[in-house]
Amino acid sequence: MRDLLHGYWSGLRLSATLQADDARQLKVKQQQMRAKKNAEEAEIRALLEELQNQKEEELRARMERQRLKKVLHGADQVRYL
Repeated sequence: MRDLLHGYWSGLRLSATLQADDARQLKVKQQQMRAKKNAEEAEIRALLEELQNQKEEELRARMERQRLKKVLHGADQVRYL
């Protein structure tokens, strides 16, 4: 009887240890997934910021071209007077 109880309790301890190991592995996996998600979100934010900067630069270049066209058009008007 004593051996049976000892075996029973040993089995429970082993089961609890395995469950604790599984829980630790799950937590590690969750942390890895969270880190990957955070890295992906940071990459997306960086790409969006880069896109926004590019759009702003294109807008500035277009405005400068329009300004130069006006200046050249004005110079042509003065030349023909």
